[in-house]
Amino acid sequence: MSIITVAEKAGVGIGTVSRYINDPGKVSEETAQRIAAAIEECGYRPRLRHPDRKIKTRNPEKTGIIVFLSIGGISPKKMFTMPAFPMLLSGMQEVLSANGMNLMLAHADETGRIPEILNKKYCDGVIVQSLSSKSISAELYEVLHTLPAVWCFREHADTGHDFDHVLYNNSQVGAMAARYMHEHHHRQVVYINSDTTHPAFIQRQEVFLKKCHELGIEAIAIESQYPENYSTAAHCCSLSLQLTELRNNFTGAFFCSDDTMLGVYNELRAEGFNIRSLDILGCNNDEQFISYIRPRPPSIDIRITEVGEMSVQRLLQRIDEPELPNTELLIPPRIDYGIKKDEDKDESLSGLYKK
Repeated sequence: MSIITVAEKAGVGIGTVSRYINDPGKVSEETAQRIAAAIEECGYRPRLRHPDRKIKTRNPEKTGIIVFLSIGGISPKKMFTMPAFPMLLSGMQEVLSANGMNLMLAHADETGRIPEILNKKYCDGVIVQSLSSKSISAELYEVLHTLPAVWCFREHADTGHDFDHVLYNNSQVGAMAARYMHEHHHRQVVYINSDTTHPAFIQRQEVFLKKCHELGIEAIAIESQYPENYSTAAHCCSLSLQLTELRNNFTGAFFCSDDTMLGVYNELRAEGFNIRSLDILGCNNDEQFISYIRPRPPSIDIRITEVGEMSVQRLLQRIDEPELPNTELLIPPRIDYGIKKDEDKDESLSGLYKK
């Protein structure tokens, strides 16, 4: 159905319907009721995308679209099969839905092609995720400067710090895991890493081993013997075999991620390993994995859903106030023991933004 049909059913002109859609307060209450009834009857939905060229003399129309742009090797299709990203995207969409807006995914791959959607005619702003400074071209960097933009997640390609950043603080994860092992009186522990090419996993490993040494804890790392492109099942099989060869010479284990923890947990159970005798600690607080482990183990919550939520909130501020100074928000991790505490619910992130 078109706006013409709505106007005919409401007995008003097309311009009146347009004014109602853009600002209901500009038409009388009786006319507004007639138009609303006609819209409902016709099932009409105003278009969010405006492909026509904007006229400089009028205020720019909002599209209601925010783009989540991934740069480099992680495509939107791949994101939905990876840990953490579904939580990141759901956090974004929740805030956008509350503001009557929608999220659109786009990808700038290694070919250098710039997605058409990165244009003020088609979107109101962009949230960018890139894990390598090598994966962004000068042309794409220039296009992003024409839009309200926020960099999110973790390490990024915005080496010049020209944009806002909302990131989880991966540098604190390893130390937090080491303190957990110390507080639980473990003397021999192991770090379990399924991917030795993953920058976040590598950082967690290095910091964990260093901090354990400082705390007087004997700590080693077990790494998958398979290349990165092998299946999760293959990595978990490799790791579980190495763990059983240690003959229980450890009491605590810190896993690089919750999906790896679940995979190794299942492998060890199948081999008859007494998994309940081991104090296991996961990372990411990814409910789709840790909910299958009983009793539910603790996991370091990197608060990825909040990264998504606050990225959108900051972008909406940036859209409304383009002259705001650039800021960086590093969201600190915390351990989720499986029981939601009142103080966790009320925890404030105020004061974390830095110019």
